[in-house]
Amino acid sequence: MRKCSRLSYDQKREIINYLIDNSSLSLRRVSEIFSSCFKKSISRRAINDLKLNKQKILGINPIYGRSSRFSKLRYSAIDSEIIAWIDYMESIGVCLNDEIILSKATEIVALNGLFEFKASKGWLEKFKKRHNVKLRIFHGELGYTAVEFKDQIEDFG
Repeated sequence: MRKCSRLSYDQKREIINYLIDNSSLSLRRVSEIFSSCFKKSISRRAINDLKLNKQKILGINPIYGRSSRFSKLRYSAIDSEIIAWIDYMESIGVCLNDEIILSKATEIVALNGLFEFKASKGWLEKFKKRHNVKLRIFHGELGYTAVEFKDQIEDFG
């Protein structure tokens, strides 16, 4: 029995781009090339499946590059609303943290009536990884400059 090996999305994209650039090669030859390149057994059938599903595979977000599977979200509406809210809050200069995002997620869930969804720390970590959200720590007050600080010291002294 042959061992089943899964290709990551980066590997799938690489094969598809190779197929696009070298359309004259047979699927068997492409299979041999990438089997030796990735040190995995890749069948002609697998290459054909990639060729047939190329639009779907190329349309997947590149942050899923190292993963080999992509599961559909049950609550994608919540994700899209929170991403839009985070973008808005960062555009006006609000500093966000995990607790603020969790409370906003809970608020959105209540407004949409999705009571089976629970905004937990685990969900938040996966959400941040899924959407590449990096929360930055800002020190000091927003808009507070060294010149204003110098003026305060001169007034004090």
